Amino acid sequence: MPEKRHFDRLRLDGNVQIKSENGQPLESRAFLENISYVGFGMYSTQKFMPESLVDFELTAQQLDRPISGKGKVRYVAEPVSERSPFYRMGVEFVDTNKDAVTYLIKRLHAKMSEDTRSRTNTAHVDFIPY
Repeated sequence: MPEKRHFDRLRLDGNVQIKSENGQPLESRAFLENISYVGFGMYSTQKFMPESLVDFELTAQQLDRPISGKGKVRYVAEPVSERSPFYRMGVEFVDTNKDAVTYLIKRLHAKMSEDTRSRTNTAHVDFIPY
C-alpha cells in the first residue's frame, strides 16, 4: 500500500477535547498522539465516523495555549482488544490557525535537535595551528 502521508508526524503527548459538528451528538475526551502540518492522530473511547466534521481543542505541555479549530475525521481503526477500548483516529485540519500549528512543529523540531545534540555531545579538543 503506497504511503499517503505528505508530512512527517511528530510525537506529541497531550489531550483532545473533540465533538461532532454535524449529525452525531458525540463528544469525547481523547489522547493526542502526534501532529503534522495537515492534522493530528489521537486515541478516543468514542468512535467518530470517517469523513465527519468535528470541533477540537488540543492541549499539550509544549503549547502556550490550546490550539482549537475544525477538522475532518480521515481515519478510524477499531480497538485492538476489549481491554483497551480506544479507537485510533486521524483528523485533518480544516479550519485551524496554521501559524499556531507551524509554531508548535518548529518548537518540536528544535527540541528534538536539542535532545539529539545533548546525547551526542562529545568532548572535543580545540585545534591550535602552529
